[in-house]
Amino acid sequence: MSEMWSSDQVIQAWRSSSGARAEMMAEATQLMLQAADLKPGQKVLDIAAGMGEQSFMAARLVGSEGSVVATDISEGMLQIASTLAQEEGIANLSTFVMDAQHLDFPPQTFDAAISRHGLMFIPRLDQALTGIYHVLRDGAAFAALVWSNAENNPVLSLPMQILQEVTGLELPMEETNKVFSLSNPEELSDIFKGAGFKDVDIRPVRHLQRISSIKELLLHQKEMASGMMGKGLGSIDDEIRSRLISKIKEAFEPYEGKRGIEIPGESLLVHGTK
Repeated sequence: MSEMWSSDQVIQAWRSSSGARAEMMAEATQLMLQAADLKPGQKVLDIAAGMGEQSFMAARLVGSEGSVVATDISEGMLQIASTLAQEEGIANLSTFVMDAQHLDFPPQTFDAAISRHGLMFIPRLDQALTGIYHVLRDGAAFAALVWSNAENNPVLSLPMQILQEVTGLELPMEETNKVFSLSNPEELSDIFKGAGFKDVDIRPVRHLQRISSIKELLLHQKEMASGMMGKGLGSIDDEIRSRLISKIKEAFEPYEGKRGIEIPGESLLVHGTK
């Protein structure tokens, strides 16, 4: 999984879609930052920060007297985050290539922690949450967004289902299912409580993905956590690819409108305190 996030193809696909992703996730990200109770002067930890869109928002909230530490397993993602932060004049952000399962910070270092759509891909989430709890100060909040179930996120699930139906490819479901692996609120709550967090709260947050065309939709699949859509498209002949694109277009026709394709989605916002 870590190799996938370090691939140049995935990094570039992720960067090219950053504008659309920022628009789609703007409200949900604001709700996550509110749940983390960010205030000026705080030191904030961002887990699986990627290219840092939510890190930048947090950095602006804590101001020049505060700071944000963005961690991720992908050096390439964090390099882009650092470059973008410099371009946007964000001086209170630092990045560390670090596995969330092995946080290398002293106890009670941070006033708050956040994570946007990263927890699903951590193999030992219980270990990671225990580590996050350890580096938070007493009373600090940790807020995270994870994907809800496949039914509520057709932009992520439908193309993969169609790919498998049309091509008969044996997809590594252990990887593809990680996207939705934390979609059960009760199980997610138990994991947080098991790490020591109290007052754990989980609620659904709706968002809307706007895509201009089917071509853009297919490009979007390259940034999926499993990377399987991009691999699948590259391994089939032109006739099957044409049939696949036709099936995907048919599946998303109900979402077409005057502004292009508008696809509803859902995340779960989870937060707890130390």
